[in-house]
Amino acid sequence: MEQLSITEKNGINYVLFELAGEFTSYTIDGFPHKLYETIQQHAVVIDLAQVTKISDSAIGCIMAAFNDGKAVGHKLYLKSLSIVCDRAFRETGFKELFPVISSVTEVL
Repeated sequence: MEQLSITEKNGINYVLFELAGEFTSYTIDGFPHKLYETIQQHAVVIDLAQVTKISDSAIGCIMAAFNDGKAVGHKLYLKSLSIVCDRAFRETGFKELFPVISSVTEVL
């Protein structure tokens, strides 16, 4: 099993999480807590370009953060979906819910 690497970068009006590897219930560790905490304070961008596997629980984590952000007026953006992530979000029907961006300059 490949691990999940998470790199956090702070922008002017957002926090970027760059994920690489397998994003599953086995590799997710403390990321949900960090994500939910961050969306309360800032807009969040999750870069999924390097994600090689994504599980339903990982999509659920993103959905929960999206809903938490919406409640406090902070957006959650998905950036550069890998082929695996694009397919997973299309199959679940959730892709239309999220703003999908190709650059952090698109964050409002």
